[in-house]
Amino acid sequence: MAQEKAQQTRTASRAEARRSKDRWKAKKWFNIYAPPMFSGALIGEALAEEPDLLIGRVPEVTMQELTGDFSQMHVKLRFKINEIQGNDAHTVFVGHDLTSDYVRRQTRRKHSKMDIVSGVVTRDGWEVIVKLLAISDLRIKSSQQTAIRTHLAAAARDVAGGQTLIELTKTVVSGDLSKELSRRIKGIYPVKRIEVRRTEVAGRRFELPEELADKPADEVEAQVAPAPAAMAAVPAGAATAVAAEFPEKEAVLQRLLSIPGIGPSKALSLFDSGIHTLKDLQEADIARLMDADGITEVMARKVYEAMHPQASAQ
Repeated sequence: MAQEKAQQTRTASRAEARRSKDRWKAKKWFNIYAPPMFSGALIGEALAEEPDLLIGRVPEVTMQELTGDFSQMHVKLRFKINEIQGNDAHTVFVGHDLTSDYVRRQTRRKHSKMDIVSGVVTRDGWEVIVKLLAISDLRIKSSQQTAIRTHLAAAARDVAGGQTLIELTKTVVSGDLSKELSRRIKGIYPVKRIEVRRTEVAGRRFELPEELADKPADEVEAQVAPAPAAMAAVPAGAATAVAAEFPEKEAVLQRLLSIPGIGPSKALSLFDSGIHTLKDLQEADIARLMDADGITEVMARKVYEAMHPQASAQ
């Protein structure tokens, strides 16, 4: 009896092994290509049973791999696969990051480090979340830091408003945006270094008709932006929220980013959950904070204790 059971087990194991091998044989290799703004370069390969299973994958590649320039190895680009043609997977640009070790090297003792998050809208209607890192050569007052954050956020919106998504992407990865922002902030304080730490393409705010292609960005947005009645139908936490609708958005994000362990994605998730003002943030309890996507109890407790220091001291 025991021998029969052992034989059945061995037979089942061999059948499972054959099925596993068959699944591997059914998979195919696909070449992944960067979007045209990066010359459509081959950035990698992926294995999948069906082409549709590749849609939505987000491969990462450094600028060094695309350009061969060793000095750009700290810049990571993120692409999303959105189309399959034969064995070729084509992508769109969805954002970039600076490596964590590079960011740490920029920070020194006796310097002030400022994180700025700004939602910008490009000339052709793309909404991009831009996170800036500003570092002063000395420790500066909090009032100076606030002024720098405000001016940098406004400058980023101004620059992006005059550029298309492709143009903005090129200025970000080339470092030209950092240079332009440094030039604009000199009147307040000579910041030692400004880095565009992260960008994330949030979505399309509006389509740009061809007849408006040569008009100024503010005129374009005025003509193609949705009417107030249409905007009223947009959910309160939608990613397309603009500064006019939520005047405290910048202040809420800055307050959240000042809390250790809360990064841009978590801050935006909390804002999108309906916490649109500093009062909302102050009044939110741990359960309310956990309603936001991706916010665990540990993170919610950190936010709550940061907003209620007297409670954590007890």
